Amino acid sequence: MAMGQQQLPVAVNFKKAYLEHTRDASGSPGKAYWQNKGSYMIRVTFDPITNVLSGNVAVDYTNNSPDTLKQVVFKLYPNLYQGQAMRNVAVLPEDLSKGVEIKTMLVNNNPVDIKKLVVRGTNM
Repeated sequence: MAMGQQQLPVAVNFKKAYLEHTRDASGSPGKAYWQNKGSYMIRVTFDPITNVLSGNVAVDYTNNSPDTLKQVVFKLYPNLYQGQAMRNVAVLPEDLSKGVEIKTMLVNNNPVDIKKLVVRGTNM
């Protein structure tokens, strides 16, 4: 008597992806698969005498998902060097700074009140 091949269990998150057609059984993108896109234009200057890095960044973000984005989180990695920042690594006193200072921000070419931006460590 020949033994049939046993069906392997499928993880819950994979089953959901199959049902929503974002993945097929091979793992390839399904017919309902989507991916967001971000393009960046970064212009910076650095003053080696003052150690001040300044510039501007333009981010063109395309939401291809079926959901509405209610927020976008920016990573402000230089804030790791703020004097009062929480961190797991040692930082030399001469490397401490004020962190990132955002002077202006536009969303869809409309000004954002920067006083309302929430910055917690390296997250904005």
